Amino acid sequence: MRLWSKKALNASSSQNCIVEVIRVFNSDDRETFPILNQEIMYDDEYKNPGQWEVVGGKTSSKPKGKTATNKMNGAGTKSGAAPKPIIKVDELVTPLDTKYALLDPQLRAKAKQDALGVPDKPASKSKPKPASTTVNKDVVKKKPSKEVVKEKVPKSLPEALKQINTAELSSAMTTVKARFSSSRLLWLKELASYLNNHTSTEIDPVFSGKSRDYPSNILSSELKTLITSTIQFCDDEALSAFFDQSLITMPSEMNRGVSVSGTKIVLQLLSFHRPTVVLAHLARANEILAANESNKAVTLSILWVLSQSSFKDSRVGIQVWMETMLPLISMKNYCAYVAQNAEYLASKTSSMKSLANSLTVADYFKLVEQVQQGTVPTTARKEVANLVQSLSQPMISAHGSKMFMQYLRKLVSDPSGRADMSKKMVSCLRADAHSYESWRKEYRSNLLSSSCFLQWVTDNEQTFARESQDFQATLCHFQTINSTYSPTSKPQQGLNGCIQLCEYLMGSKKNKKKPTRSGSKLKYLNYVMLIALAYLVYYDTRVYGDGQFVNSRLGKAAERSGITAKALELHQIAQPYLAEAEDHFVLLREVVYRKAGEIHQRAEPYLAQVGDGMVQLKNVVYRKGEELYPGIWDAADEKYQALVLLTKEKAALGYAMAVEYTELGMEAGAKYWEKFQDWSAVYRQQLAEQTEKVIELTGGYVQCARKTIAEFMEKEQVQHALKYSYDMYHKALHAVGLCSH
Repeated sequence: MRLWSKKALNASSSQNCIVEVIRVFNSDDRETFPILNQEIMYDDEYKNPGQWEVVGGKTSSKPKGKTATNKMNGAGTKSGAAPKPIIKVDELVTPLDTKYALLDPQLRAKAKQDALGVPDKPASKSKPKPASTTVNKDVVKKKPSKEVVKEKVPKSLPEALKQINTAELSSAMTTVKARFSSSRLLWLKELASYLNNHTSTEIDPVFSGKSRDYPSNILSSELKTLITSTIQFCDDEALSAFFDQSLITMPSEMNRGVSVSGTKIVLQLLSFHRPTVVLAHLARANEILAANESNKAVTLSILWVLSQSSFKDSRVGIQVWMETMLPLISMKNYCAYVAQNAEYLASKTSSMKSLANSLTVADYFKLVEQVQQGTVPTTARKEVANLVQSLSQPMISAHGSKMFMQYLRKLVSDPSGRADMSKKMVSCLRADAHSYESWRKEYRSNLLSSSCFLQWVTDNEQTFARESQDFQATLCHFQTINSTYSPTSKPQQGLNGCIQLCEYLMGSKKNKKKPTRSGSKLKYLNYVMLIALAYLVYYDTRVYGDGQFVNSRLGKAAERSGITAKALELHQIAQPYLAEAEDHFVLLREVVYRKAGEIHQRAEPYLAQVGDGMVQLKNVVYRKGEELYPGIWDAADEKYQALVLLTKEKAALGYAMAVEYTELGMEAGAKYWEKFQDWSAVYRQQLAEQTEKVIELTGGYVQCARKTIAEFMEKEQVQHALKYSYDMYHKALHAVGLCSH
């Protein structure tokens, strides 16, 4: 409803001032204010025509002339008659009927009194009263106002919420909804204002140590139902406007010491009902956070309001954390709360299946790099690392091929995390078949990374690689690419590994089995026999040869069989070659010594510079360490001395124990050695007897062989054959002209 006043001037008349009240209203205004249906009469004359006057001001006790109404009635106004009632314009306007009235705190308080049915302070009468009577009435009127001021506000939030009269609030909300049925935003504001007025200011803006849904979990069922139903009746436009205006007004209200607990409760339940409403206001929230960065209470309150959406929707919580909380993680005042939210999100996102449209691959790997490079504070690094780990599987499900390529490019640069990344790459291949296509496109430019990944697959996921048709088709494509490289040119890094691993994983005939340590158990038996033979020679030389191999039985047998003579002959033949090899070795040694001396002389200045540089570096490190951390080297020296002393004590104790165990071991060894000597004496004697028999038997066979050969050579047929062969040999030499006689 709109009201205004206009004074019309009539130049042709006697310059009387007529006040006209123009009212523009609709049918709803008439129903709300019945007095508008009545006829409004004005009967006043003004001394100063042509000037604006306040409508509803004091009337003159002695009117000068008659008004148009009096003339129509045919009678004038008597001096003793009471003037007709004047209706003020303010009485026709409710405090909240204009869009500017919401900014006036006095009008808002008056509207709240009207909604709650609280009577206004009675106005004093216009007629003068005796002084005594006025004083008495004033005294009487001041009593109820004192009682209102003495109303106590509960100290704690749970106590205040218990004392809220839900019936009174419901009645007030019913009145507001009836008067302003089309203004849903006003419903939410009135609800938050009522709760703010009946709650106290909280010391902890984030309710540390409380459950995630605090303080809405301590509301009574009636109060919670009332707030939730009001939110549900509001449309998205009203909810968005209320959220935005609450973010704007909350800092100023907190700076003035006004309680915002009621606003927080309404915003929390709103976030539970519509978690996505916060996404449209992240830019505004960042502006408010930047403006109040030094105000810890305000910033934490804003962060708390933004974080409530993660209780019902983890995807929204991830977006809120990445855009508004992560930039504040390096600040000491907010690091703990940001880490707390990261830990909560890690516990919720681990069970999620996908993060589509919530987090991009680029933002995810930026977060990974911050954790790996140590830019995240130490106090929050564990929580953020857990969040990164929990987000990996949902990100793979949403962006399989993109995640695969990012991991493939990082395999070479991060050897420590190669196993974990290779495992995630296999998950990408299983989750998204487009990962194979991306791998084929980038294979030429990532040969070394592909080799590392194929090596890990060979060691850990052979079954998957051999059974997957897509994997086998990809390996076949890689072999085609490998064949395009020229064998004469220098191979690219990782190419040979890719060729071998592709052939192995595809089951090539050349590599059917994975290479293992070659060898047979027979070679160990050969080693045992060689050691036994060496021990037999040593025993024979010591016992039967008095330390001389020539005098031993084996030496004598070798001499009888001609082995010794052949060995001496070979030694004489090889003697010149051995002497020449020795001369070459002496020359080589001299050359090596000379070259090493030259290299040492050339490198000596550089070594001296390196030594000086190390000394300077040591001095700089010592000085900088002392500047940054005074007393660090003294503390380090004390720790070092304590460590040395502890090491000496432990070493002495270990040495004593080692000596003790050594003595026990020697005693046990001596005991068992005596037993072994007694046990082996019999076997040594038997072995000697058997060896003697073998030697005698071998000698008998040798004599028999010699006798048989001699008898064979003495036969007449053999002699004739030899003579014939000799004659034919000389004839052949004579025929070719080589005979000397």
